[in-house]
Amino acid sequence: MGGHARWAERSGEMDRLAIYIEALRALAMQREGNRLAEQQIDNFVRTEAADPRSSLERLHDAISIEIEQRPSESSFWFAAQGYVDSCLSKYSEGD
Repeated sequence: MGGHARWAERSGEMDRLAIYIEALRALAMQREGNRLAEQQIDNFVRTEAADPRSSLERLHDAISIEIEQRPSESSFWFAAQGYVDSCLSKYSEGD
């Protein structure tokens, strides 16, 4: 089973994650992609308001797969993952 299938095979919550990953893939090709990716990640967290920390952890895992599968876009994906990490650290500080 490929990496994409590992996180996309679940239904419901994972379907939303797949939609956001697809949006991030499109942004990876744009000049302003990193800035726009942060907005997209913020939107994802807002739609997952019931459990934002868990949502960010799932997003982090999905981005890790994208880094492996898309080495030519790794700088974009590492930047996106760094932003997710910074968001996660905010939730850790509130514990």
